[in-house]
Amino acid sequence: MKKTKQPKLKPCPFCGGKANIRKLNSLWHVGCIDEDGDVNFNCPINPYTLDGSKRNSVKDWNGRAC
Repeated sequence: MKKTKQPKLKPCPFCGGKANIRKLNSLWHVGCIDEDGDVNFNCPINPYTLDGSKRNSVKDWNGRAC
């Protein structure tokens, strides 16, 4: 099985946590995660991006202004 290269995601600008990308129905979701890989409810802002395109969702996450 061929392993797909994961896009490089910047850390959360609010808590420094890791970001994760996953597909939810037809949309790509990038958001801040905790050490267990779940939504980081300890982040004061809990930002995320949603887009129909994986590329756009990653671009929005990595290029957002804080």
